[in-house]
Amino acid sequence: MKQRKVSTDSDRARLQRLNEYLERNFPDFFAEARFQVGNDDYFLYARFGQYLARTIEQNRASGRLINRGFTVLNRMARASARNPRIRQMLVSGALEYILDAPRARALARTRLCAAAQGYLESLCERGLRRAPSGRLAHRECDVHQLRAAHDLQRECAPGRHAA
Repeated sequence: MKQRKVSTDSDRARLQRLNEYLERNFPDFFAEARFQVGNDDYFLYARFGQYLARTIEQNRASGRLINRGFTVLNRMARASARNPRIRQMLVSGALEYILDAPRARALARTRLCAAAQGYLESLCERGLRRAPSGRLAHRECDVHQLRAAHDLQRECAPGRHAA
């Protein structure tokens, strides 16, 4: 049986680079979120997904800001290939909020990289049932079993054609 890779210093460095990019491009959000949630990266990126989805839905930001937000998610998706913790933060944090917002979800389908789109589509397939709180009830699912983008059939959105 193949051994799972244990997190290393390079994994922590990847997350640190993501945090630095987020702080550099969204300084007001980063300062407010760190004040509210402390050093908990899981909640930081969940709040970021909520912030990005809300910004898109309410049409409150420029296209450049939204592109930088999707760049953060794309960088997370690339880093998640080697770090299951980052994958969990992306899938059950940021992308969950994007999935809940129709305009943000539509924009994400054009701006996210293939890996992030794969995670988003997998959420569509798995998480359409809701918990009583209104949040998606997929947090228990094993993020290691999420399929890659090339394995997905695009069945999530009605009227979407298979690629």
